[in-house]
Parts: sequence; structure tokens; C-alpha cells
Amino acid sequence: LMVDSAILLAQIEQFAEVGVDLITVHCETEPGMLDRALERIVDLHLKAGIVLTSTRRSRTSHRTLPGWIS
Repeated sequence: LMVDSAILLAQIEQFAEVGVDLITVHCETEPGMLDRALERIVDLHLKAGIVLTSTRRSRTSHRTLPGWIS
């Protein structure tokens, strides 16, 4: 999902309701929202992905990513 942080969690819920099994989130979302989004995706028993953009600087802390990589 590449949506405004204000609607990100609602979009996750909507996609889960229609039966998706994987949701990816762009890491350029506002600080703290990436963790919240990934936690919600996992809570819904879905696969979670993080989209990294190599051409833009991300506001996401590099410390966030290792906690979600498995």
C-alpha cells in the first residue's frame, strides 16, 4: 500500500476483509506508522512486506527493519 498514513490502517482492514493474503507497505510512511501497520497485518494473520525505494531517502529508521525481517 502506498497511501497517506491517516488512512493506512483502515486500508489494511479493507484489504483483509476482501481476502488478500499479503500486504506490502511503503517504508516512506510517517515515523512509527510502519511498525503499527506491520503489527496490524501480522495480527490479521496475513503476510507482511516492506517496500524499499532506493532512489529516495526514507524517514524510516534502519533500526526498524531488522525487527521485521525473517
